[in-house]
Amino acid sequence: MKENKKENKKGIVSFVLALAIITTVAYFIYTVINSGNLVNQLATIIGVSLITIFSILFFFTGMTTNEKGKRYTVIGALLLTGYSGFQLLTDMEILQLPKQSYVEDFTGKASVEAVKWAQENEITIKQSFENSDNVEEYYIISQDVEPGTLSKKIDEMTITVSDGPDLEKEVVIPNMVGWKAEDVLEFIKKNHLSNVEVEFIISDKTKDTVIEQQGSGTMKRNDYIKLIFSIGTEDDIQPTKMIDLVNKSKFEATFWLKQHAISYEEATDYSDTIKRDHIMKQSIEENKTVDPAKDKVTITVSKGSKITVPNLMKMSLTEITEWITQNRLKIELSDRYDESIQMNMPIEVNYQEGDVIEEGTVIKVVISKGKLTMESFSSLAEFKTWADQYGIKYNEVYEFSDSVAQGEIIKWSHQKGDTIQNNDAITVTISQGKKTTIPNFVGKTKSYITQQCNELNLSCSFIYRYNNNVEKNVATAQSKAAGSEVSENTFLSITLSNGKAPAGSSSGSGNNTGGTDSGESTPPPTPSCDRSKTVQVWLEFGNSYDDTVNMLKNRYGDIKWNIVATDPGYGNNGDFTKESVEKYDGQYVNYCDTYTIYIIKK
Repeated sequence: MKENKKENKKGIVSFVLALAIITTVAYFIYTVINSGNLVNQLATIIGVSLITIFSILFFFTGMTTNEKGKRYTVIGALLLTGYSGFQLLTDMEILQLPKQSYVEDFTGKASVEAVKWAQENEITIKQSFENSDNVEEYYIISQDVEPGTLSKKIDEMTITVSDGPDLEKEVVIPNMVGWKAEDVLEFIKKNHLSNVEVEFIISDKTKDTVIEQQGSGTMKRNDYIKLIFSIGTEDDIQPTKMIDLVNKSKFEATFWLKQHAISYEEATDYSDTIKRDHIMKQSIEENKTVDPAKDKVTITVSKGSKITVPNLMKMSLTEITEWITQNRLKIELSDRYDESIQMNMPIEVNYQEGDVIEEGTVIKVVISKGKLTMESFSSLAEFKTWADQYGIKYNEVYEFSDSVAQGEIIKWSHQKGDTIQNNDAITVTISQGKKTTIPNFVGKTKSYITQQCNELNLSCSFIYRYNNNVEKNVATAQSKAAGSEVSENTFLSITLSNGKAPAGSSSGSGNNTGGTDSGESTPPPTPSCDRSKTVQVWLEFGNSYDDTVNMLKNRYGDIKWNIVATDPGYGNNGDFTKESVEKYDGQYVNYCDTYTIYIIKK
């Protein structure tokens, strides 16, 4: 019985050790076969080789060691088998593991590659165009997110796409008189000069050299330059073999024809394969002899593709970008939220199906960001910036609050995560601070009023007016009606009696300590306006800006008011500013001057 148990244990140990060898050797063979460049994969091959050697050592150790040693050897062999088997299955893609996406380096790649990647990873891609002498048109110059960044950490990425050379850039044009034709062509190409005219004339000067030049010094690349070359003497003009002009630029083709005194005429046509302003065909084939004395060449210049706009509204952003790149167009992307349009699908385009356009046309596309959900905001200003950015309507409602400070947010009509429908308006409720009720101060003494204002947290100021019927320091008027509900710290103007007016002065028109009789004066009065005709103004607050304006106009409609809406950061909607109250409340104004008064509008 004991012998049978020993044999069983020995068999299990042998099986485990053999499995470890088989698995690691298989992993080693697969790695070597699929390593490609052995030099680049040398570190990996060395690592797998060591694992294979360890499994062989475990086998021999397990077969020769004692029972306790065998136990540890078997555990090690099992770990090696598990590791090698796992690596082999994942390398063979039998076992699929979730892979994290990282931002690629798109520099030098076609813009459509970045758009495809962004769509696959649900990232908004924005494109800006920039001139470049070194990067081919429609290829990426740079990106604003570092390659290797985890894709899930970003929501959008901006790529800068080459718009070709900047033709407005200034370059220094040397005096090229005496230059050979090939050197001139190289200079023109290297400096991206786009408005050069050449002419070849019979001359005793060296053939194919510049003999006259118009335009030099610091110039823009698209400024006009004219170069006159010597074609040599009449004897130098001989029949020549035609070259292949197809795919050459119009400038290069006509340069060669003029250089060999060959007459030519131009035709134009659309081409899906030849770039705009490049030659698509020629009337005399390559290697045929052309006689300048009698032959004439017709060159057909490509107008680029005849671009008929497809239904862009049914295409994805990737498809639109591919179409734009293929047709050498420009794209101007913007985005906005729209719950009715699938994410990365167009909401608006500036060209409709069937429109015919040319190369270089700017296609404006507004892409859907999908449904918009409510976010959390730390301030009203932050919310307004967000709402204005995406054209979201919103309303501001004001409420008194004992717990939320004045100007802070009490609540929103939408909770975080709620979907904002296209026509939704978000209502934000803003605290007016703690509520207090304005007492009736008329008939009360200054000391009593001061005490009450302090207890009720009202900001009270006093204006003195002579009054023959009321004792000194007793209130005769107040700027807000008794019973009005206002925020704490609301400004309140109290008019106090200054006692009987001195002899010779009219009641109610004497000196004061809280305000002055001032306004914004107009030029000296004309005989048509009687400035001595005045009225005493008592400012009354309404419940809103419009209420206050209407009350002021209804009561003093004949006065020339310049009403200015303002938000000084304190006070309630519809209040006059403190400065306006001190300036006009209880004062006498005439009907000639214009008076500027400020009313709070929130």
